[in-house]
Amino acid sequence: MRVRTRTALGSVLRKYLLVIVCFVVVSSPPFDKVSHCADISLTPVFGTGPYEVLIFTDYFCPPCQEVEPGIEPLLEKLQAGGAKVTFIDVPFHKTTPLYAKYYLYAANNRGTYQDTFRTRKALFHLAGEKIALSEDSLASALREKNISFRPYDVKPVFSEWNNIIKAYKIDSTPTLVIKYRNGNSRKYTGSREIMSGLSEISAEMRNARSR
Repeated sequence: MRVRTRTALGSVLRKYLLVIVCFVVVSSPPFDKVSHCADISLTPVFGTGPYEVLIFTDYFCPPCQEVEPGIEPLLEKLQAGGAKVTFIDVPFHKTTPLYAKYYLYAANNRGTYQDTFRTRKALFHLAGEKIALSEDSLASALREKNISFRPYDVKPVFSEWNNIIKAYKIDSTPTLVIKYRNGNSRKYTGSREIMSGLSEISAEMRNARSR
């Protein structure tokens, strides 16, 4: 599985900064230990518990289009079993901020985790087909899929994402960050490492429940 990588982290961050400033609403090593932290107060978070799972993807990244839908069953079990699951969209592609905006619009509609993941699955599909690259066409395509959304000002969320991407030094997608109950964090990049990380946290959560 390929990993989408950009060596210039600053170019990624500037894309959300450009969205914010202009008021336009539109590879790390595997098993890398992470000591950084960032505030997550505006970003949609699914589930509760002492563990945190952060998924960093780009809708237009071909590996991400395969990985995120593939790990959805594991993520659903984790968020139902004591972990907080958070999706962070990394704007490598110029159209990603538009897609990210509609993910946030859909999450703002107060749907369930399943509704949210259905939205993300649809967005990945549309990005892969490259058939909805304007705001009107994307909104229309989502309505055709019976996906509801409620617009709001997403610039503060984009700003928060910018800080999170910077804090965890995300320069590749897909990337997974797991924050364990003891405060330690680890970063996994690429499908193989991500699956290993999810298996690791699943095993730890099972062991914690059996104690």
